[in-house]
Amino acid sequence: MGQCPSGFAPYQGGCIRTCPTKDQFFLVTENNQPRCVYKPDTKKFVNLTPVSTLPFRGFDKPPPTLEELKTLDPERYSAITQESKRVDDEIAIHIAAIDKESRINAAFKALQEAENARDKAPDAYQQARVNYYTLTKGDSWLEDEKARVTRAEGEPEAQRYLRAFGDAMKQQNIQRQTQDVMQSVKDGVLSLKDDVQYTTKTFQEQIASVKNQINIERRGREHPDEDKPFFKWVDAILNLLIVAGLLFAGLTIWRKLSRPRVVAPPVYVPVAPRVQ
Repeated sequence: MGQCPSGFAPYQGGCIRTCPTKDQFFLVTENNQPRCVYKPDTKKFVNLTPVSTLPFRGFDKPPPTLEELKTLDPERYSAITQESKRVDDEIAIHIAAIDKESRINAAFKALQEAENARDKAPDAYQQARVNYYTLTKGDSWLEDEKARVTRAEGEPEAQRYLRAFGDAMKQQNIQRQTQDVMQSVKDGVLSLKDDVQYTTKTFQEQIASVKNQINIERRGREHPDEDKPFFKWVDAILNLLIVAGLLFAGLTIWRKLSRPRVVAPPVYVPVAPRVQ
């Protein structure tokens, strides 16, 4: 006849760990297998392994304590303490899971309520969302969520700056092309001005030459020779020279004005492609 240590109960000639009824774990035997089963959810249980009883020391003496057994029977002490720790650890895991499930259910309920009032209290909704997904997906979810929010908020801003930069480059390209055209026109106007000045100067020289010839002819006619028609021929030649000078000056101006101007082609500046 043996006795069981503290925290154990007799079972078929041995001792099994007692179930923590305060946490709703109760002893159930199925197919001759004792186990501590969680009453609200029977899928949560811990199998019990019987250990040998303690030596009986008489009805007037209590069974040896674990500290005494540690010295009297180290092997039996080790078996009892290992079984006790195993059962306690597995039940603690179930209790933690049960507690987490309760907290998840409460967090999910809070998230639903915050979802219904999201427009009025967006901060409360975000906090409820963080609480729920941290419980269900772990602490790493929060870091992933922060990275996602950063990308979601940062990428549109980067796209906006890229579009603004592209538009500025296009505008700069258009302005440069306009400046090139204006410079070409300016160069053409200055060249035309020089041509006109040159043609005008040449025309003035021709007129001056004709005037000199006319003056010479007039001085000669002050003493005409009636017997010889010399001065009549001089008049005709001078008139022809005047007409030829006028035609030459007009032709020179027409050639200068009708000369084609070469305008420099616009310079294309490549624009960085937009990032989609």
